[in-house]
Amino acid sequence: MAFEEDGYGYPQWDIDEIWSLAQMWTQAQPVWKRIKRLVDYVDAKPAVRAPLLAGALCGDEDTRQRLSRPKPTRLVEVLQ
Repeated sequence: MAFEEDGYGYPQWDIDEIWSLAQMWTQAQPVWKRIKRLVDYVDAKPAVRAPLLAGALCGDEDTRQRLSRPKPTRLVEVLQ
């Protein structure tokens, strides 16, 4: 008797399908890690970063300028 979830039976995988899935996961991991870093970044300050991300994705000019502005690297630059 097969286990079922939501009315669908589990697939009958063979070793080739399992190896294929393992390869796909290996290829997907670098992308997943970048997405996870972005999610963690936005989640750290969602009130500030979610609108910033939305503006960047929508091509908002003010957001583009804000993101492309060079960041000060020395205290002298911060105080100017």
